[in-house]
Amino acid sequence: LLKLQPDISWANYGGDGGELIAATVTLGLPHPPGYPTYVWLGKLFSLLPLLPIARLFHLFSALLAAASAATVTATMGNGNMRTALLAGLLVATAPLVWGQAVIAEVYTLNLLVVSLWLYWWWRRPQASGWLGFWAGLSLTTHLTSLLLVPLTFWRVPRAQWGRLGGAILLGLTPYLTVPWLGRPGSLISWGEPQTISGFASLISGRLYQHQVLALPPAEWLLRLGAWWPILLAHGILLGWFLLPWVWRQTPPENRPPILALSLAGLAYLGYAFLYDSADAIVFALPAIPLLSIPLTTVWQRWPRAAWMLPLLAVTLNFSYPPIKGQSVEPNNLRAVTVPILDKLPADTLVTTPGDPTIFTLWYFQLAEKQRPDLIIVDQNLFGFDWYRARLQRHYPELRGLGVNDWPAFLAANETERAVCAIALASDQPLFCPNLSDVAP
Repeated sequence: LLKLQPDISWANYGGDGGELIAATVTLGLPHPPGYPTYVWLGKLFSLLPLLPIARLFHLFSALLAAASAATVTATMGNGNMRTALLAGLLVATAPLVWGQAVIAEVYTLNLLVVSLWLYWWWRRPQASGWLGFWAGLSLTTHLTSLLLVPLTFWRVPRAQWGRLGGAILLGLTPYLTVPWLGRPGSLISWGEPQTISGFASLISGRLYQHQVLALPPAEWLLRLGAWWPILLAHGILLGWFLLPWVWRQTPPENRPPILALSLAGLAYLGYAFLYDSADAIVFALPAIPLLSIPLTTVWQRWPRAAWMLPLLAVTLNFSYPPIKGQSVEPNNLRAVTVPILDKLPADTLVTTPGDPTIFTLWYFQLAEKQRPDLIIVDQNLFGFDWYRARLQRHYPELRGLGVNDWPAFLAANETERAVCAIALASDQPLFCPNLSDVAP
């Protein structure tokens, strides 16, 4: 808790945080697949009186991560209590988990639901109703949970598959609220979730499917080099290199579930590695609890050495700059953004070059209600028909929204109002070509 990011931040691949907070407090619909479970739970949590609201959501992430570690502890709690505590501590102190626990993101909620699924999968697979429910709910927190569906059916006798399928559908019910969250009046919404095709497109994450398993082979070595410090840290802490030894030491009757969890964890790692996005490493987060179960049984053979692992993890966390409380550039988003917003003329048309700038501005305007008079339009989103249609409904005074022609749109509106471009990651974050009295 002492290491929470104190304010809105892009640290630890947290550029989506501003959009998630703004969409949640306004009950809107964030980027695909919409994350309805996060929105509803986050909305309840946002009612607590803590400011700035960004820090409140960082606290939300921290509590979810702590609950995940507690759930993993309970999963191993039917055996040696030291082993159970070790499993939970290894999850809680893993650098990748801690990095997501101090910012506003969806990944710690997904981690918690996956950990709950793991509890029922490992300890009570005969309770197919609960197992199916958590499997379905996990899909509403992140689509990578599709990797768990085969394991869910494999663990349950075929005679119970009907009940299991019904429970999975029950867990998916938060998706039924997506059309309402994306209603025409929503201040943040993606796609056209009121139509069948739009709904299917959004919850399937079609917008990002071109990035799945799409990392060019020429970049594999570059990614491995960039990820190596984090992979090495987690490999040392969880002992993933001991998987073959785990297999040999496991009684034959326990080998199938051990192998299944190991393969699922490695599948998460492979999916993350081949996903063509700079923040793809966070997709590997669920691999940590999945692999902690089989590997904790190894470390209990060396109890004194095992208890050094959480201490080593904490040391690694405090040596990792973003987790020490430092943010990525810009170093202080509030110090950069608020003065820019304050100097803009009334009713300015503000253009942005894509996320995370648009997400940060949504946070200040919608979550903190700063400068509600500004009209914020994103150049990347402008290419989507649904986005221009939504702009037309919210701002009927805007011109040039009928077609995807960005220069024509700017030209059509610059005679009616000031037009300024904000790019928070740029050396010149503010550019107002027709306003000489607004300094960059």
